[in-house]
Amino acid sequence: MTSRKLRVLIVDDDANFRLALTTLLETNQRLEVVATAANGEQALRYALLLRPDIVTMDIEMPIMDGVEATKQILELLPSTRVILVSASAYADRAETAGQAGASAYVPKAGTGDHLINTIVTVAEGLV
Repeated sequence: MTSRKLRVLIVDDDANFRLALTTLLETNQRLEVVATAANGEQALRYALLLRPDIVTMDIEMPIMDGVEATKQILELLPSTRVILVSASAYADRAETAGQAGASAYVPKAGTGDHLINTIVTVAEGLV
């Protein structure tokens, strides 16, 4: 992998979570947050415009949920990787993420380091 920063789009309907995740990711020298979006429709627009390497995508959002947005983004931008994130701890979330084509699923209750490691691992093609 090159030394360029990984470009990340953060998608979540919770403004506080978007801000916290942006702050967290920007502490890592390998990551650059290129935009944030509040729903899947915005995510699709930003993804097409900015072509991020990684999208962190909440599953449950208004207007267009994360599963549908993931499917559309991956259809249009197959080299982009999506990591689905959810506050829900239901066991079926990982299965839902896989069915949508996401590269990984991370519960919001996990640590920030876990999410950063998942982003880097997915970007390196190891997941």
